[in-house]
Amino acid sequence: MATAKCSWWYICGRRPAGLREGVNRGDTLGDALAECARLEQASILSFRQLANDLRAHGAPKKLVRRALRAARQEARHARTVASLARRRGARVTRAVVAETGSRSLEAIATENAVEGCVGETYGMLVAAWQGTHARDPQVRAAYASIAPDELEHAILARDVDTWARSKLGSSARGRVQRAKATALTRLAVRVHSRVPRELVEQGGMPNVEASVALYELMAPLPTRR
Repeated sequence: MATAKCSWWYICGRRPAGLREGVNRGDTLGDALAECARLEQASILSFRQLANDLRAHGAPKKLVRRALRAARQEARHARTVASLARRRGARVTRAVVAETGSRSLEAIATENAVEGCVGETYGMLVAAWQGTHARDPQVRAAYASIAPDELEHAILARDVDTWARSKLGSSARGRVQRAKATALTRLAVRVHSRVPRELVEQGGMPNVEASVALYELMAPLPTRR
């Protein structure tokens, strides 16, 4: 099955291990929403997987419950964004995720650092921006409702990071930190990429200047106990 990397501006949701990349069908708002809907679908599986992993490694029950709550929220996001895409004539494809076996705590912590502490945190800021700046009223309303959930997910990622790092040895903690730093460096490059005009104006996606400003806002979020 041939696949292609999707364009950089599809930064939303939490990508699970084993997710097959989607094919970028175009740069219209409908196409962007369709790809975001696919990534939101993938996030459902990612949070369910996280909940199972946390349970298997003896994490606090509160973290497990929050991961399952996030999966339910992502299911709602996927339905909302898919509906917006279809109204604009786009076809929403199903997220395909290869099965993964049991994972080490370090692997879980690394994925959480990259996908949660970096990817989802920036994605939350983008969703909040869209909920304010999208000219399309349906898109603006949708992302205004999605953004608070994404904030919860970003905080969950930080709390999972804190717990996992407390259980890892110093060498493993160092590797997790380096993976996070690498993800931040890559994101710093990606935010300088041009975003199609329709996505900026109608979809509310941040342009280069706004993307850089949002990246610079990625200071540590408060933890929730």
